[in-house]
Amino acid sequence: MSTDERSLVLVIEDDEASRDAIAGVLQFGGYDVTTASSGEQALALVEADGVDLVVLDLMMPGTGGYEVLRRLREREDMPVIILSGLTATQHKVQGLRLGADDYLEKPFDAEELLARVDARLRRARVAKMLVVGDLRLNLDTREVFFNSEPVTLTRRQFDVLALFASAPGKAFSREEILERVWGTRFVSPRNVNEQIRLIRVRLKAVGLDKDVFEAAPGLGYRFRP
Repeated sequence: MSTDERSLVLVIEDDEASRDAIAGVLQFGGYDVTTASSGEQALALVEADGVDLVVLDLMMPGTGGYEVLRRLREREDMPVIILSGLTATQHKVQGLRLGADDYLEKPFDAEELLARVDARLRRARVAKMLVVGDLRLNLDTREVFFNSEPVTLTRRQFDVLALFASAPGKAFSREEILERVWGTRFVSPRNVNEQIRLIRVRLKAVGLDKDVFEAAPGLGYRFRP
């Protein structure tokens, strides 16, 4: 999402009246809004729509709010604000531990909701640029630069590099990389090896002589910028 585009907010709420009220507040605040009445529908929308922020209710039938949050955090890093009628501390703690960025109680104040959404989106925009050593990854435009030289990568290669660059020094197993980037473990781990080999070739072509991917025996790879 570029800074001159309207942000897309997904409202996940099974109660129609509440869903319409939240969507109306956000639209009044200048956001594009899409809505989901179930966890399953919400997860499908996230895959398809390029959502920038999620407003999530916890009490939903079927796939509940905590499970939606857990599955979102396995695949996505957009801000998530829980908006719930559950006010006990234990619910807030569980939501934050599962990866929510904020927790707002119902009934909510419209100005406070807009302020929190705006604050989370501003922080997310700052985080859209990953800088690791002499490598810069623009997560909005999916561009990579070594010093000032552009690095040409496929979409898959960019996703692999971004995963490693987001956690320098962390060892990722091939299975975890497949889950995070491919979205499944039911493909050959050799795909990971091949994509890393190709990234190495592309980085070397622009002058990065050091191999930034280090084999982690018994695990997979880690990123050493």
